[in-house]
Parts: sequence; C-alpha cells; structure tokens
Amino acid sequence: MDQPKQFIITPETCVDDMLNGVQATYPGLSVDIKSRVIFHAQEPPKSNRRVGLLSGGGSGHEPFAAGYVGEGMLTAAVAGSVFSSPPASHILTAVCNVAAVSPGGVLVILNNYTGDILNFGLAVERAKAKGYNVNSLIIDEDCAIDKPEGAGKRGLCGCLFVVKIAGGMSLMGKTLEDISSECTQVKKHIVTLGVTVKACNMPGLGLMFHIEDGFMEIGVGIHGEAGALKHQMLSANKIVELILEKLCKTLTVKEGDEVCTIVNNLGGSSQLELFLVAGLVCAQLKTRGVQVVRQYVGTLMTSLDMAGIQVSLLLLRAGDRLWLDCLDAPTSAFAWPGNSLTLQTTCRREIVKNFEADTEIEGPMISSEEAVKLKQCLEAVAEALKSNEHRLNELDKGCGDGDTGSTLKRMADAILQDIDNIPARSPQSCFLRLSKLAEEVMGGTSGALYSLMFVGAAAHVPQWSAAWQGALDMAMTYSNARLGSRTMFDALIPACEVFRDITTRGGDWREALRKAIEAADEGCSKTQFYKPLFGRATYVDASNIRSMDAGAYGVTVWLKAIKTELL
Repeated sequence: MDQPKQFIITPETCVDDMLNGVQATYPGLSVDIKSRVIFHAQEPPKSNRRVGLLSGGGSGHEPFAAGYVGEGMLTAAVAGSVFSSPPASHILTAVCNVAAVSPGGVLVILNNYTGDILNFGLAVERAKAKGYNVNSLIIDEDCAIDKPEGAGKRGLCGCLFVVKIAGGMSLMGKTLEDISSECTQVKKHIVTLGVTVKACNMPGLGLMFHIEDGFMEIGVGIHGEAGALKHQMLSANKIVELILEKLCKTLTVKEGDEVCTIVNNLGGSSQLELFLVAGLVCAQLKTRGVQVVRQYVGTLMTSLDMAGIQVSLLLLRAGDRLWLDCLDAPTSAFAWPGNSLTLQTTCRREIVKNFEADTEIEGPMISSEEAVKLKQCLEAVAEALKSNEHRLNELDKGCGDGDTGSTLKRMADAILQDIDNIPARSPQSCFLRLSKLAEEVMGGTSGALYSLMFVGAAAHVPQWSAAWQGALDMAMTYSNARLGSRTMFDALIPACEVFRDITTRGGDWREALRKAIEAADEGCSKTQFYKPLFGRATYVDASNIRSMDAGAYGVTVWLKAIKTELL
C-alpha cells in the first residue's frame, strides 16, 4: 500500500510535534508534552465558587480538545495518541492542575468511547480518593443507530454545546452540582449525524477504509470508522435533507421550535462545501418552520483528514435563555467559532446594489441591416465557443485550472440568453453591455480582460480597426502581458496589427480579416514553445506544458466564427 502524503516527521512523534506547535502558537497556554496536558495558565479566581472544566481523548480530532481550552470553556485538556485514550495517570495530572485553580470543583466532560470511559473513570476515582471534588459527564448524542447495543451511542461534535454552556455557567459562578445537573439536561437536547465521502488517513498507514465510487457513508464517528450504512451519493441538498430528517425525528423537533446548530468539517472537506451545507441547513430548517437562532460552522472536531461533515442540533427550551446566554458568553478558546457576528441582529446594513445604471443607448448608430449582422456575428461567436468548450478545457489542463472552455461557454450562454436585449443599433451601447456580461458571468482574469477590451472597443465603434486597437490598449493598460507571454495576446496582437495595417493602407477589410486570422493562428501555434510569464501556468513545471495556450486558441475560435458569418 502506498504511504499517505502527510505533513508529519514520524507517525510515532506526530502528536507531541503537534502539541509543540500549539504551545508555539498560543503562549498563553501551558503545554506539558510528557503528560500531553494543555492547561489555561490563569490565576485562581477570587470567587471560591469557580468550577473548572476538563475534557480530552485521543488525538486526531484537532482542534478538539486543545482548541477549547481558555477562559469561558475548558480549563484544561488532555490528549492521547491518535484515536487512543490518554492513560489515567495523565488524566489525573490534568484533574489535579484544574482543581488547583478551581475552588468550586472539577467537571470532567468526555465523549462516550470505551477507552475514554475507562481511563477517565479511573482518573476521576483516584482524584476523589485524594479528596478532590470531581464530577463527570458522558456525552452520547449520536443518532446514527436508534438502539445501539453494548457500548451505546457515541459522543460527537455536539459535545461542544455542553462544553460551552458549562463554561458559561462557570463564568456565572454556578456550583458544580448546578452545572452538572444543567448539562445533563443539555445533552438530552442534542443530536448529531455525520456523513463522509472519503475515509481518513492514519499517520503512516493510509486509508482506514474504502468507499466505492458513487457511494457515501452515513453515520460516521470521529475515530476513522466507517458509517452505520452505505448510501448512494446524493447532491448536497439531498444529503442535508436526509440528515435533518433523522435529527428532527430523533429529537422531535417541530414547527415553531428554536434550535442552535453546529456544522462541523470532519477534516478533509473544503470551506466552500462546509458553508454551502451550512446555508442548506438553515434554509431547510426554516422550511420546516424551525428557527435557527445560532449556527456555529467550522473545522471543530475532526477525524484527521476525513472528507465529511457532521450536523448537530441543540433544541432550546421555550422561554429559557440560560443556554443561549452561556453560548454567547465570551471565551478566549481559539477554536470556538462563536463571536459577535454569529449573533442575531436587527441593525445589519444591507448591501446596496446596482450603483451602475443600466446601459443607455448612446454613441453613433448603425443601420438596421448592420445591426442584424452584428447580432448574427455575436450568435456565431457564441455557438463556436460552446462547441469548442471541451477542446479549450483540455488545452488549459496541466498548466491552468482546466476551465478556459467553461469560462468562455458561460459568456457564450449569456450572449445567447441576452441577445434580444442587446442594443445592436448602438455599437457603443452593445459593447458596454457585453462588457457587463463578461464581468458578471466569466469572472477571474479572463472575465476582467474581456470586459476591459469591450470597454476599450466601445469608445471607437463602429470604426472597427480603431475599436480593435482600443480594446488591446485598454487591456494592456492593466495587464503586463505582451507578445511572447503565452497568453491570448499572442494571438490578438499580431491579428490586430495585420488588420490595422491593411485597412489603414486602404485595403479590403475582407482580405484584412483573412490575413488577421492567419496571423492569430500563427501566434497561437507559437505559444506551445513559450515559457508562461503570467497566470497559474507561471508556477507549473515546464514538463506539464506541451500544447498551445488555451486563451490564444479561444481568440482564433471567435475570430474564425466572425469570418464565417461575414465572408
């Protein structure tokens, strides 16, 4: 089996190396590598009622638990090896240190996993034997299996609700008994369900299990294990629908209820996917008549690099603000995602749109016949770009992001959809309209360049030679790309020069267009031998660049479409 590519030194030292990084990044935390205890180094509070909080477990769940150590959350955390519970002796070290700064006692919060139950339980009993005031609370909010046998339900990222509420109550000066009792109720109001599309890689070992193409696993935990069942892959909205159906049924969430949610990245999903899912969670709960009053989104409790998400619901009690007040309480813990921006507000200023007025009809007018021909050229260009989408994308692979064809196709689709609204009798207004379409639908560098060229051309149409030069001048005002840079300018510049020279000497524009396309073809062909100086290709190994530039080829495509329509 191929070894996974990971940023580690050795599998045996990766946890200690990680903890060294935590200490280097957050000097306000005390980290003992030998016992793997992360401690919030604070002076004992003047109040003799402050309760300290401790949690932890195996590593591989980062930022849990070290990321939740800080004022207003955990007083300390203790880490084991990857997916393995820390030994009771290390946990006892953590308990004793927490007790030293917590006159009100210590609450140990742990997820329901056999190793953690045994080792934390042993440490708690030893601490009690030493005279420490210690309670423990086991979180088991997983709803993947309705009635699990033996070990019971697992503890997942929903435990963060408990940690934050317990931390808030500690700040309020609540007693250990009060916090323990209240958090016992909190955990009964939480459910969590996870889905994954790719298993995690154990340091030095590789994938924990394999998921077949076209399938996903539902009901995954946080220790690299497979899900409770396999399911055919669904779109994101359908996945969220499936998750929420299970969560709401398990917790008996009904119309009119208020909830808080956690949308957790299991480690290997992108932030784009994460916030997309978060939006769907809110929207679908709203459709159910359920109000999301707080939503916490982030990489909060992971299963190494597993590509997946977990969603947790906390069902709030009607008319009781205690849990919300605790969730909103300040904390210095670096991984907690709640802040002033996650609070509901009535004073948010909405974004003002449409600062630019719609394009007005302006500039020289052309005849109705010429306007028809202009629209026909635009349609021909659009169809040609659409038919060359795959070829353009293939040319862009290896040295770019493989989307030149898709980008130009978006512009083509926009032209065809908007063709009846394009004011072709006013070429200036027409090109300004095209400029706006390019910036809106193409995006990125290509969208900006084409938009600039349309603006530059608009100042000179219907003097087409001057318009072409104006387009180039405008684009090159903001881009340093020139001939030999392996860009679309390698086709545009020689074509423009040929067209301008022939028409300036009084030559036939038809012949000028033919010669211009020949020059564009030649310039495009040369790009396969050029070293890229701009764009993503600049950073790519030269061995990956074996073909002509996609942007330059795109220029030849639309020039030839115009020629076919006009000649």
